[in-house]
Amino acid sequence: MLFAQSERAYQIHLLANQHSKVLVISKDTLCTESIVEAIQSLLRHVDIATNDGELRWVLNQKHSFQLVIIDADSLGSLYGLMDAIKFTWPHSELILVSEDMHSWMELIQRGAYEMLPKPVNSDDLVWAVIGALLKRTPSQAMCAVS
Repeated sequence: MLFAQSERAYQIHLLANQHSKVLVISKDTLCTESIVEAIQSLLRHVDIATNDGELRWVLNQKHSFQLVIIDADSLGSLYGLMDAIKFTWPHSELILVSEDMHSWMELIQRGAYEMLPKPVNSDDLVWAVIGALLKRTPSQAMCAVS
């Protein structure tokens, strides 16, 4: 148990020192604030898109995001957005938060790494972020364990 905890702590340290870029997409101010508050100590670079104009601007930028966290309840076409993100940044992982968990299996099959219920539990979100970013960087994760 102690080894697992120290291994996980080292993985968190590894992620904190990475330059992973995370995008949070939400039109709900409270949801956005809770997500950013939960992950800001873990990651250095968190961008936020709170409206359609900001989202279009971000999707047209040259840089990519390793992780995109989406508030599924505040958007119109979630499937269209997921497709646009996967087309623009094919290697990005997606974490969705929603009050409606009925379609979680379909969303996972469409490319979401994880789906979390609202209100967002900070610990669950942090572990989902760690898992998603470690999935994206398996060679670095292996170096962390070695």
